[in-house]
Amino acid sequence: RTVVPPEQCFAPPAGRYSGLFHFRFCRAGRWLDVCVDDRLPVNPRTGQLAYCRNGRAADEFWCALLEKAYAKLATCYAYLDGGRVEYALADMTGGVEETLLTSGDTADHEALWRILAQAYRLHSLIGASTPYSCREELRHGLVLNHAYSVTRLIEVTPGKKWLYDQLAQCRSGSNSSRCRRQTSKPIRLVRLRNPWGYRGVEWDGPFGDNSVEWKRIDGDVQRAIGLTHDDDDGEFW
Repeated sequence: RTVVPPEQCFAPPAGRYSGLFHFRFCRAGRWLDVCVDDRLPVNPRTGQLAYCRNGRAADEFWCALLEKAYAKLATCYAYLDGGRVEYALADMTGGVEETLLTSGDTADHEALWRILAQAYRLHSLIGASTPYSCREELRHGLVLNHAYSVTRLIEVTPGKKWLYDQLAQCRSGSNSSRCRRQTSKPIRLVRLRNPWGYRGVEWDGPFGDNSVEWKRIDGDVQRAIGLTHDDDDGEFW
């Protein structure tokens, strides 16, 4: 509601449509109001919106209008190509960004998981990005120099109908013994979403949609976390 003020639509109740929309972004600790008109760039070959769009709902325009306002803040669309995901999150929330390295000799995976879990419990927005050059990740379906959204964190135990869900436990305030139960070597999984959505660009490595690793996880757990095989939606574990 802060970034996208309510009561904005193409057919306002009063019947007086001005063709203007306004959005708010935080820069240097100050919330700035950015107004844009309803003229959006279109790909002349396809007739579709040129940039941000809902691939399954052609009549949804709020994301494209928000992108236009953000491009205006950045001076043009070209400046939205690439960049750092943490800077964009700070502009959208007014919060303080933090960057964590997930590979290399200095990476502490235990500390990384604790930080991610704490941020998830606090409803923080979490993003991830791939480096400029990493052929191994490119072979597994990840796009180089690309941003992803973190949408869920879980721990599962192979062969048991037991699920530890950071969201279910921490956002509901649950402290049951089921949530506190300790198991041997649980598998920690992070669900990511490609902002491109369904375009056949998903992780196809371990715990990808059709990987053999899911055979070790009970079917009830798979249904509980909403796992859908062969669903080309851009979201993957």
